[in-house]
Amino acid sequence: MTEPYVPDTVPAHLREDVASLLGNRSHFCQMLRIKHKQLQKFVPFEPNAAQRRLWELMDETNRVIVIKARQVASRRQCVPGSSTGRTPAPTR
Repeated sequence: MTEPYVPDTVPAHLREDVASLLGNRSHFCQMLRIKHKQLQKFVPFEPNAAQRRLWELMDETNRVIVIKARQVASRRQCVPGSSTGRTPAPTR
């Protein structure tokens, strides 16, 4: 793993601590809290498969291009008039 990037805006006396925190992903995730959509309360961050894969790629290279989706998930949609409940393939 390469050294974590620490922005120049981080004060000099904190740079080593910030680098250490960013270099330890499990510790970073334990400290980070995100707001759960359904529960409406803060919970520990648990990276999903796509986020874990992105971290792996960032270990391999210093340049990763992400085409961001709003949410990485899949679901079935029920289409009115469809007997299977599956979304028909798009036409070109």
